[in-house]
Amino acid sequence: MALAHRTTAGLWDTYGDILLTDGATRFRSIATLMSIGMSGLLTAFLAAFGRAIAEVGAIIIVGGNIQGYTRTMTTAIALETSKGVYLWLWHLASFS
Repeated sequence: MALAHRTTAGLWDTYGDILLTDGATRFRSIATLMSIGMSGLLTAFLAAFGRAIAEVGAIIIVGGNIQGYTRTMTTAIALETSKGVYLWLWHLASFS
């Protein structure tokens, strides 16, 4: 989240007022800034995805996945989404 904020805040500080002064609407300014900062936003997305995958992998390795004995919240979510059971996840999320 901080990587994406840093990218977008820096772009807005540099180009935001210039785009608005030149007559671009706020929506057009944001679209232009997103295209300018595509590499930074892609980096932020890939870093977040990598952290999420590493978290699931670490929990599965350390916590195990023995049903009824060592099932953690992360392994339960990963297992149920891979099976396509999404209704159960809503119930699980409402109690956590």
